[in-house]
Amino acid sequence: QTHKVYGYPRMQIALRDKGFKVNHKKVYRLMSELGIQSIIRKKRRVWKHQVSRVFDNIVERQFKERTENEVFVT
Repeated sequence: QTHKVYGYPRMQIALRDKGFKVNHKKVYRLMSELGIQSIIRKKRRVWKHQVSRVFDNIVERQFKERTENEVFVT
């Protein structure tokens, strides 16, 4: 209840640090049975008071009919 953002891998590490020897698969199964889910953090769109630039998808996965070095994708 104190670590609501913990998923099963991180929960297993926290339990191991408290002295419980338990497998990650057991932690996953118990969390599923009890209905415990971690809170998923949202993506940050702001970094150090600067808004991230999000560009339009102009390629739309059309990679085949392009000339060399026309489009760079990350």
